[in-house]
Amino acid sequence: MEPQRSILQHNRKIFYKILNSYTLDQLNNIPEGFNNSIFWNLAHCIVVQQRLMYSLSGNNIHIDQKWVINYDKGTFPKIPATDKDLEEIKTLLFSTLDFLDEDIKNSIFKKYYSFTTSTNQVIDSFESAFTFVLFHDGIHLGSVLAIRKFV
Repeated sequence: MEPQRSILQHNRKIFYKILNSYTLDQLNNIPEGFNNSIFWNLAHCIVVQQRLMYSLSGNNIHIDQKWVINYDKGTFPKIPATDKDLEEIKTLLFSTLDFLDEDIKNSIFKKYYSFTTSTNQVIDSFESAFTFVLFHDGIHLGSVLAIRKFV
């Protein structure tokens, strides 16, 4: 798990740098031709990580339900993120990693409810969920890199 954990941390550092490189207006901007903002993409990655790793293994997530409601699969930005949201998501980028480390150490990921993604990828274990989260982050990082050219 250490290689995956290292990649996830690297992704989160990139996300953090992006969040610090743009104004809140830029982070909330949805350019023509796009469905979501930079902020939505990065918050969405945190939600998906929590849902795939924790919810589908029968464990409680480490984020407030407001994030799930607003940034889960199939959602779109309803209202712009606030300064408070921005600071919270910056914290969640790394606090969720700390929880993950502790939860792996405590072996809480014992069962897993199989899930098929929208691209027909079957995720049937915590390990496959971890790997998929890295793939998913990459997709959304690509979206963010495209969006930032227009904000």
